[in-house]
Amino acid sequence: MTVSVAVVNWDRRELLRACLRSLEAQSFRDFEVLVVDNGSRDGSCEMVESEFSHVRLIRNSVNRGFCAANNQAIAEARGRYIALLNNDAEADPRWLEELLGAFSGGDDVGMAASK
Repeated sequence: MTVSVAVVNWDRRELLRACLRSLEAQSFRDFEVLVVDNGSRDGSCEMVESEFSHVRLIRNSVNRGFCAANNQAIAEARGRYIALLNNDAEADPRWLEELLGAFSGGDDVGMAASK
């Protein structure tokens, strides 16, 4: 596994759906997706389970906050690299490919961000 993509969610089912669909369209394919749900009550978890069965879903019973939820995903990640994506973002199909390209310059690159 090359990349673990972490997405934190709280009561944003439709935005999350669009976000996850954009990840399905990535040109780079060696990645996993982890969704950490912070106690949503809008059916977000059920939507992930029924429409995106390949996604690893971490359910929190309460809203633990954005940073804590990202840290949960990072702790469970299997990828060499971690990519954080907000649930209201839709990734361009070449997002992961381009993001990983930043690391091809050598071992002295420790972090990259997309704009």
